[in-house]
Amino acid sequence: LGEPEETVIAGVPALRYVTDGLYPMHTFVVASGTYLYMIVGMYDDPQSLLAADYGDFVANLVFLVPATTTAPIAE
Repeated sequence: LGEPEETVIAGVPALRYVTDGLYPMHTFVVASGTYLYMIVGMYDDPQSLLAADYGDFVANLVFLVPATTTAPIAE
């Protein structure tokens, strides 16, 4: 539905994008240490409790493996 946007999750650079299917998929991609994380939430109504829970989940993530680089994911 749009271009990926750079953001930060738990102090680590990330990409955020939304795709559309049966429900919109709100996706974050984060590289931390030697791991790549993809966090996906699907919900129909952005005002729903499910959307609020997903937002809280992403906002409270903590990566136990420290990032080894501060370079952005997308260039």
